[in-house]
Amino acid sequence: MKKLLLLLPLFLTTFSQASAEFAFGLYPEMNSTNNEIQLEQKYHFTSPIVGYIFDTFEESDATHLKNAVKTLGTDRVYHVGISPFGLSAAAVASGSYDVQYKRFFEVVKETKAKFLFRTMHEMNGSWFSWSGDPENFKKAWIHIYALSREAGLDTSNILFIFSVNSEDLPALEEGVIGGEMIYCIPKQHFATGCKVLEDYYPGDQYVDMMGLSLYNWGRGRSEPWAYWKSFYDLFDNRSSEIYSRLQAYKKPIFLDEVGTTSVDFKGEWSFDKTIQAYNDDFGRKDYWIAQMREQIKKFPEIVGAMYFNRDKTFGFTVGKTIPGELDWAALSIVTKKEYHAILQFFHDPDITTLALPFAGNAPKFQAENFFKKLSKEVERRSYGNADNRKKWFSHLLGNLTARAELSTGNIKIVLQEIVERCKNAIQ
Repeated sequence: MKKLLLLLPLFLTTFSQASAEFAFGLYPEMNSTNNEIQLEQKYHFTSPIVGYIFDTFEESDATHLKNAVKTLGTDRVYHVGISPFGLSAAAVASGSYDVQYKRFFEVVKETKAKFLFRTMHEMNGSWFSWSGDPENFKKAWIHIYALSREAGLDTSNILFIFSVNSEDLPALEEGVIGGEMIYCIPKQHFATGCKVLEDYYPGDQYVDMMGLSLYNWGRGRSEPWAYWKSFYDLFDNRSSEIYSRLQAYKKPIFLDEVGTTSVDFKGEWSFDKTIQAYNDDFGRKDYWIAQMREQIKKFPEIVGAMYFNRDKTFGFTVGKTIPGELDWAALSIVTKKEYHAILQFFHDPDITTLALPFAGNAPKFQAENFFKKLSKEVERRSYGNADNRKKWFSHLLGNLTARAELSTGNIKIVLQEIVERCKNAIQ
């Protein structure tokens, strides 16, 4: 027992958040809470984070989100994207979308849940109305952030994610949205001044996490850039240098959208080949997702990810497929497609929302990780005997309770958290 307790100060002083733990969740189809419930009941899992994407945020959207929190509970985290479609960054900065933002911040306050907040995402592309104007974008971002503080929110209940596209794709003709793009690699940026994600960054005090959209398009599209890439190839890309560039901000990294198609084939592209590859996928997508789970753990800066569990092709149904979109869903009630590798995320002991940098999470995160290691040592010493296990945890409970009473600050919080876990282990 004495040897076991000697481990305590070692873990409390040396353990940091640079570990394999991260949070994970899904976007339900069509923002449907019922879809989330159906998936969880059918496949026997609980998603620690649930994602909702709103193209606007009217009263009906606020009601929808409040009902979602009421139904799913406040022990989860909610990832919410709200976008001022059709408005320029200058318009947002001048207050044209204040009503919608204030409405959302009121929902955060009223529900008492924790939210990851993404707005005006992928600004380093050229397909959204808020792109192409870095100076006004920064003003807009700071304005939105100020609205959240005026509403009484802070990092205990909302985290702002500066969410970029994995590649800088500004408009060829400045000011044109949805037109021809250029691929602006870092070297080209220095030479030509083409706009990149760094130009839009509003400042450390206004950003809690760096965010990213990351997709494997496979051969699902006809363009020459569309070919099969692993998660590692996409994230640690030598051309875009996206990982090193996000890492330079010394902020946690959150994958706001990540997904893969199932489509890959050789030879010339055709829609018929795409459909055939989709129907004949016997493991490509599962393997990609399984690889992603292991590869994420190699990047300690990644604290969470949202899988884009939506099939925008409706199973590549002619007439329903949304142009430019693919079969991202891993578990679909609509198409009946199932990729079971995604379920391993929800049974992975490294998955925890405590990895997210909400105020107050850090000591709880340390406690959870220390308790995992403590439990392994107890199991080793118990030799599979339940009575021995209970005896070990009872001894630990007494000693740790005494230490907690004599401690202060974060160490006291960590010890109190471990004490509660010991109590649960004895029951």
